Amino acid sequence: IGLGNRPVSCGRFLIASSETGRLLIIDGVTGIDLLADQPEVSVPPLLIHRFCCLLSGNRLLAAAGSQGLIAVDLNTGRVQFRTDDPRLEFPASDLHAFESDGGLYVLLRDGDRLPEHAGIMTSPAMSRLLRIDPVTGTVVWSTDTVSFTEMHRPSGGNSGVFVLLKPVDESKRMRQASIVPVDVSIRVLSDVDGTEVAATSDIPLTFPVTVVRTADDGCIRIRAAGGGVKITPEPTPE
Repeated sequence: IGLGNRPVSCGRFLIASSETGRLLIIDGVTGIDLLADQPEVSVPPLLIHRFCCLLSGNRLLAAAGSQGLIAVDLNTGRVQFRTDDPRLEFPASDLHAFESDGGLYVLLRDGDRLPEHAGIMTSPAMSRLLRIDPVTGTVVWSTDTVSFTEMHRPSGGNSGVFVLLKPVDESKRMRQASIVPVDVSIRVLSDVDGTEVAATSDIPLTFPVTVVRTADDGCIRIRAAGGGVKITPEPTPE
């Protein structure tokens, strides 16, 4: 393990990198590196804790080189997929992966994050959102979401969209807007192809908010103390 590493613990496994930046997945019981017999996987030296995520089924997803991903089944020690795609090349300060409604999504964020709580992802600077095939690792689509302060997956079943919120005035942080409303721009992205299906701006909201998509009319409702907003997205492609 390279000097200055910040290893990540995943159950009985230790995720780290060597001094040369080689990804190591060490079994804490046997001491064996699961990737010892695999082609070398390069990860950002000293930053592996920012570029790996644990997925359902005890699977590890990690950056592999400047434009790649690798998924490893920690139960069997087998590589599930390894993919290389230029759309994964992005000047990110960290990688965040999450699963929703059967899809796998990777958010590459460039810039210091705000404090986060369950169900909300933040990215105050630039970011790129990608949908990944959870079996093959193929990039289905990618979109540069520019900047946002909060991204929500609406509750209420398979919503089919992501909702991005961002203060119109960059100097106002949402975490400080629990009393006085701030004007917010809202973007709604389809999870089918990443295209924008709705957008609005200068909406006064206080935070925190809840985001729901109702089944009866397909509208997205952003609810906050003292009010909220209803958005009707364009139909998403089948």
